Amino acid sequence: MAKSVEQAAVEWVMAYERAQGREPIDRRYVRSFPGDIESPPRIIEIKATSTSYRGWFLPVEPIQLEHARTDPDFHVYVVENVGQGDPASFTLRILTGDHLRALASKATERHYFEVPWPTRDYDATPIEGTEPTVLGPSAPPAPPDEDASAERVAAVGYQGEVSSAIEEALLTLGGEAGLSEIVAAVESRHPGRWRSVATAIADLTYPGSASSRYPLDARILERVGHGRYRLRNR
Repeated sequence: MAKSVEQAAVEWVMAYERAQGREPIDRRYVRSFPGDIESPPRIIEIKATSTSYRGWFLPVEPIQLEHARTDPDFHVYVVENVGQGDPASFTLRILTGDHLRALASKATERHYFEVPWPTRDYDATPIEGTEPTVLGPSAPPAPPDEDASAERVAAVGYQGEVSSAIEEALLTLGGEAGLSEIVAAVESRHPGRWRSVATAIADLTYPGSASSRYPLDARILERVGHGRYRLRNR
């Protein structure tokens, strides 16, 4: 069986950290720890995807947002192109310091936090080992996306489709997985079908928030740890 996106990325980052002379420790199952890896002096939260985060938000939890805003040792490692399977082709972008604080200052609260990562900033964030791109003047803000707003008011059938896709993905992943794993699995089977699978995962988590579009008996997930979910016995 192929390694999951999350596990492959964690192993790759651990190897990367050792190559940099640090001593990483996997802290994914320590609930009080704000990241995935402790690699003194760095605290590392890994965001992994089978393809690319270009044009997408970065989902973070409240404790991670706090560290992103205040802790100079907190780093977000964005590991991309994991789905093709060859670690030699994985890419890494590191967000930390003033750069990460600037992005975190624009976070939008859902049932977690979404850190916007504009495409021009994404393009200017260097892949490790390459020279950074100098940003030019900022483009004027885009007008509100009315189609996207309408998309959030989804019909029951549409909600059922994404719920079924998430359930299918979790069954494929063994019934329990990390947020990025679930999102990647859904996107690999239904590319571009839903604007934010991560939002649907939050809405489908029991007991969740009163603002969820789903009734309690339709919430098929439960949170079992730091960024991890499993199918709920109903």
